[in-house]
Amino acid sequence: DQNGMTHTLSDYQGDIVVIMFWSTRSQAATSGLRDFQTFYNEVLRQEQEKLAQQAASAASASATSASADGQPSAAAAPSEAPGPAGASSTPSASTASVAVLSVVLPNDELPESDAAAGPAAGSSAAAAPPAADTASTAQTTAEQRRSQLIAALSDTSLEQVEAYISENGYTFPVLMDMTGGVFMDYGVTELPTTYVLTTDGKIAGKVSGVLTANQLRHIVQEGVTVSDQIVAEEQRAAAAASSASTAAASANAAQQA
Repeated sequence: DQNGMTHTLSDYQGDIVVIMFWSTRSQAATSGLRDFQTFYNEVLRQEQEKLAQQAASAASASATSASADGQPSAAAAPSEAPGPAGASSTPSASTASVAVLSVVLPNDELPESDAAAGPAAGSSAAAAPPAADTASTAQTTAEQRRSQLIAALSDTSLEQVEAYISENGYTFPVLMDMTGGVFMDYGVTELPTTYVLTTDGKIAGKVSGVLTANQLRHIVQEGVTVSDQIVAEEQRAAAAASSASTAAASANAAQQA
């Protein structure tokens, strides 16, 4: 990013992740950056408050365990008995941390043909017409479409992008996708486009166009909802598999008897 930090999706395992793809060349994208910064500031403050609360809780627990009255410390207390069979100990995704990222596509390392155009009118990439239905022409057409898409989404140089970020005082992480690979992996076709990822890295939602800070708060909730749904489905599947295994074992025992 603009601070030299490397980011991978695995860094945010267990977090709700908001990712906005944008370009300094896209007027639509830049018009929403103040709201994105406001949203980032809110998330950063909430995460800092959460860490402070956790630190205070840990300090309180440590003080309790260090009591000198000869009684067993809190740390030595026996673990609670397990809950009812099938009960979940997985917390809701509403307690998960939120990570806010953005991605741009500097043109420094792109082929000259890809770097020339910049965002197309309307910040949307126009698709080339279908080619003849042969394997070689299909591959060529796919490569041409990819080239056109990258050209339509590409930004100015890395130096210019970093200068723009600094001049405008933006502090949210801006990841530099130097080859366009991340843009292509996410299927971005217009700017800005914002994704929200679940706590296990799945795409929970995608929104094209400028978002206000309030709308960004709503898509975080969408990520929470989908994450909880995924966990619930996995738990139901595990419970069903366990029940089937128990039933099979009972049947085998009955036959042997």
